[in-house]
Amino acid sequence: MKKILFMSLVSVLAISACKDDSGEAPAPLDPLAVGEVAELNSSLAFNFSATYCGPCLNPGAQVSKEIKTNLDDNGYFIKMHPDGSYASIAVTDEATAFETNAWNLAVEAGTAEAGYRSWPSFGVNSELMKGPNFTTYGDYITHSGEQASIYRNSPCKANVGAKYMLEGKKLTLKYKLQSFQGLEGRHRIAFYVVENDQNSQQWGRHEDGADPESLPVIHSPLLIGSLTGAYGEEDINGLSAGEALEGTVEYDLKYMDYDKAPRMGGNYNDVNVEPVLDNLDVFAIIFDGNTSNYKFVNISKAERVTP
Repeated sequence: MKKILFMSLVSVLAISACKDDSGEAPAPLDPLAVGEVAELNSSLAFNFSATYCGPCLNPGAQVSKEIKTNLDDNGYFIKMHPDGSYASIAVTDEATAFETNAWNLAVEAGTAEAGYRSWPSFGVNSELMKGPNFTTYGDYITHSGEQASIYRNSPCKANVGAKYMLEGKKLTLKYKLQSFQGLEGRHRIAFYVVENDQNSQQWGRHEDGADPESLPVIHSPLLIGSLTGAYGEEDINGLSAGEALEGTVEYDLKYMDYDKAPRMGGNYNDVNVEPVLDNLDVFAIIFDGNTSNYKFVNISKAERVTP
């Protein structure tokens, strides 16, 4: 009898524990809820390339590999294809705008010549590595490592924690932008989608001594679009140290221009090309928009949550 009474009491207590003061069961935990945001800086190393650019394959691909190795865990590497690429699944306004912005910053800094561009081009954070200080590919590799290390050790102004879920092609993302040093004036946050291991065309020397020809290669990680426009649509007009900004982004991936060109054919072969959804990553990038050029502040990788 005592055992029965004891078990009954345990059951009553268990039921009571599952209810709040109003007597109703609490709402289930949100799997996309963002907790504490790490006070951490990360660097963004980037490569502007094109699939019709022979040097972008060799030695460009080897330089990209070395830069990623040199970057190590100091940040993230993103490859971007501006206008005119056969793999135009990755030819986005974001890549072209990002290149233009980076080039303008480099011209202002004296590391690039106005009106002159060539691919492959490499950069880190807000700086495009071009000009007389970069006469060999080894200069790119050395400089990227130096900049990544310096940036990682600098004071963290702000960072973003983000989680996203994919149900079919519908993406839902929740984020928290945490200010640590304070964001004075106008800033913006953008969410970029990249695809890993994209199989698409590339001109260049695929083998030593071979004539340049177009063959499919693996591109990774490759920018394919933005969830919130070229530099983000969320203006952050001043955020004091300790303040946070939270938000939700919903996007249907079917609206990205996947069918501009094929992965595995010529430039006029009209084939629907969609990304492999399991190969996608989403990055949050904070820009300082207080001048005519957006300056890089920080980058973080969103956590993917399984429905």
